Amino acid sequence: MLKSLKWRLSVTFLIIVLPFLLIINFFLLSQYKEQKLQYERDSLLQEGMIITELIEEKGFGDNYGEYYQSISQRVSAQTNHQITIINQQGQILGASEIPPGVITIHQSHPEVFDALQGKTGQVIRYNEVEGRKILYLAVPVSNEDFQGVLRLAKSLEQMEKTNQNATRLVLLFSLLSGIIVFSAAFLVSRHLSTSLRAMNEAVEDISQGNFKRRVQHSSDDELGMLATSLNDMSQHLEQTIKEISEVKNRLEVVLNNTVNGVLMINPEGRIMYINPVAYALLGLEKDVADRPHVEVINNYELVASIDMVNTNMKIIQKEIVLHTLGEKVVAVNIIPVSNLDYDTRGVLVIINDITRIKKLEQIRKDFVANVSHELKTPVASISGFAETLLAESKNYPENIKEFINIIYEETQRLSRLINRLLELSRIESEKARFAFEVINLDECIRGAVKLVEKRAEYKDIKVNYQPPGEALFIKGDGDLIMQVIINLLDNAVKYSPEGDSVDIEVENVGKYYKVHVIDKGQGIPSKEIPRIFERFYRVDKARSRKTGGTGLGLAIVKHIVENHEGQVGVLSAPGTGSDFYFMLPQADQPDQKNE
Repeated sequence: MLKSLKWRLSVTFLIIVLPFLLIINFFLLSQYKEQKLQYERDSLLQEGMIITELIEEKGFGDNYGEYYQSISQRVSAQTNHQITIINQQGQILGASEIPPGVITIHQSHPEVFDALQGKTGQVIRYNEVEGRKILYLAVPVSNEDFQGVLRLAKSLEQMEKTNQNATRLVLLFSLLSGIIVFSAAFLVSRHLSTSLRAMNEAVEDISQGNFKRRVQHSSDDELGMLATSLNDMSQHLEQTIKEISEVKNRLEVVLNNTVNGVLMINPEGRIMYINPVAYALLGLEKDVADRPHVEVINNYELVASIDMVNTNMKIIQKEIVLHTLGEKVVAVNIIPVSNLDYDTRGVLVIINDITRIKKLEQIRKDFVANVSHELKTPVASISGFAETLLAESKNYPENIKEFINIIYEETQRLSRLINRLLELSRIESEKARFAFEVINLDECIRGAVKLVEKRAEYKDIKVNYQPPGEALFIKGDGDLIMQVIINLLDNAVKYSPEGDSVDIEVENVGKYYKVHVIDKGQGIPSKEIPRIFERFYRVDKARSRKTGGTGLGLAIVKHIVENHEGQVGVLSAPGTGSDFYFMLPQADQPDQKNE
């Protein structure tokens, strides 16, 4: 029963209020008793003063015994009080109930002793003879000849009965007050409990998904405000859930109809979500959600990449060949997800089937390689014939010499283009064909600088390189790395003004060496930078033709660096020159590795 809010509130209120009522009532009762007793004392004192005046007018003496006895009996009959007149020796001269001269009252009685001292003495004493409490009041009586004491006694039996009745009334009033208070508290608590129960039922209903549930409450008090807040909350939740559902539905439509496979894997390595395209790309069965990805994905490289991202929380982008699915090639983006606001953490895997693109690229590469190879012989023949004609052109007219010279220069440019195409085709072949070994990057830079310096002398351009003073070990193909540096230096020399300089700088960036080739040429517009490493792309086509450029040098640089697991980029703006850079992973020294 006490589990109910209405009973707990009612009992609590009663426990607080009832003792307070009892204390107040009993305090008032004690005040009433005190005032009643004081009233009795005052009435006795007033009667005593009247009797004292009568006695003092008559005088004192042993011959007035009958008079004192008469006064005592008459006053006692009128007031129902005991009257006793006592001389200074403690002998009774007159009493309303006792014959005179019979009893001697000891002077040790406190009220008599105080009266003999000239004071008003009073005391309440239990009379064992009569078996009740009696209020005794003694006042001094005196004249010129004699001193004595007038003592009045009044039974407190009636007053005690009155006090007992008053006590019973106080208890009854307290009981009735407690019942009224409890009833009022119970009614208020029941109203409060009923309202709260209705709100609780509404909240439970809302928690089950019934967001149209409302709490009916007409008052404007705190409960009404709470009901209004609950209704507003329900309405807002309904709207929010509706919006979330719409977003969820749209997201499901997008994910189910996208061309990319999407997987979400939690930190424990279990698949949280997988869309239909991912099922098809990975050749999975249905209902693999909440299963470990190592049991579901049948490709070690993909599983290892997911685990690496889950551990290091760094993005991985790579191409993976699914050998068990017909040599299917997929581009994989593995992205760590860490949202502290929603306590969400895991790995997002986006898979794109690029098998057809790779086949087309391979066809294009083969075509370029085959065409270049087939063109190499006739171009060489044309170049040779043109060179022979130039040697024998002394007797030719000037216009014929000019035509032969044009044929020779164009065949030379075409030959360079074919050679670059063949070189690019070789570089784009399998990475395993590269002669990887630990090499000193500083020696590659020195060798490239020595080769390019001869070309730079024709434009009076100085190539500046300050060796770092220590070996820069990397793992790669030395010839290809030197080709990267030569291509970048050759471009820098071509596009730098005469009499200027080209700088080469090397810096240590974490686990990489970063090589900068800086020129002071005309710079590259920002909109051209994203395409600068594409094959055949040239910012200034007319100038590239004039300088003999093929548009393949930077493409070759990009492929070589990426095949060495590095990065390539450029920083440039019109009028400020260009800073071409590439980064390659560091390697241990050969002797340390052998140990």
